[in-house]
Amino acid sequence: MMWHCLAEGGLTEAQRAVRDHFQRGGSILTAAAVIGVCLGIVGLVYWLTRRQAARLNTNDDPHGLFRFGLDRLPLSGDQRVFLSAVARSERLEHPTTLLLSRTLYDRHVDAWLDIRNQPRIDERLRTRIQTARELRGLLFPTRA
Repeated sequence: MMWHCLAEGGLTEAQRAVRDHFQRGGSILTAAAVIGVCLGIVGLVYWLTRRQAARLNTNDDPHGLFRFGLDRLPLSGDQRVFLSAVARSERLEHPTTLLLSRTLYDRHVDAWLDIRNQPRIDERLRTRIQTARELRGLLFPTRA
């Protein structure tokens, strides 16, 4: 089709301008710039896809899955820090279980708070207990 248009001379003004530009040739600097832009686009796409794949690939990373879960839940920053501290302190191999099991949540939070072995309940511990209760209600709402 294109050869047919060229043979008949039925080129539009824009098509003639493009043809004339390519017939003149370009400078090495222009060609290098075009190649650089193309390589930059390819590099950017590669970097973005690798970054997204790394973010979504939590199959073999239990702690990555835990962070992914925390990011998707409607939690405050203090609540995320609280859950991360419990998981780290209790050395949980699969910390996401805190988000899925009420029993495991209670067991590990109670162990982390260690209320029975506290000589007195200070303001810091009282705040942690309150955060633990709020989180338990948020993660495991009771049905009425």
